[in-house]
Amino acid sequence: MNFNRPIAFMILIILILILISCSQSTNAILVQRVVDGDTILLSNGERVRYLDIDTPETVHPNKPIECFGPQAHQRNKELVENKYITLKQSNTDKDIYGRLLRYVYVEGVFVNAVLVSEGYAFAEDYNNPGHLYDYLEILEQEAIENNLGLWKQCK
Repeated sequence: MNFNRPIAFMILIILILILISCSQSTNAILVQRVVDGDTILLSNGERVRYLDIDTPETVHPNKPIECFGPQAHQRNKELVENKYITLKQSNTDKDIYGRLLRYVYVEGVFVNAVLVSEGYAFAEDYNNPGHLYDYLEILEQEAIENNLGLWKQCK
């Protein structure tokens, strides 16, 4: 993929911010259970909704299981279930359901970004983007262009 210099520079700056954000993390917490592709339950009882992404539904009480939802759920389990994670807050603390809204890291890997870049999730800011939303949008465009995950299976 050909990037022009301003876009490449912007991506570099975003990656540096992510690395700085990860290096400041000291409080890891265990993921007790993965609820679906973008929600987890922590060992302290808190629910976390991944910030700035959305995955197809698998457990919504009023919606059917959506295309690629089970795959997103499974990938999230592979990434974080029974592992210690670090949470990073942006501009919003909780959603309307009382879930923490966070960027999630496991062993230094930005989980929200993995799910988007591999085509398991959409970049979605719900009209209140966090500080890494632009980066997630770039990853989503790359997943679309490369026909990955749900972008291939759910046309």
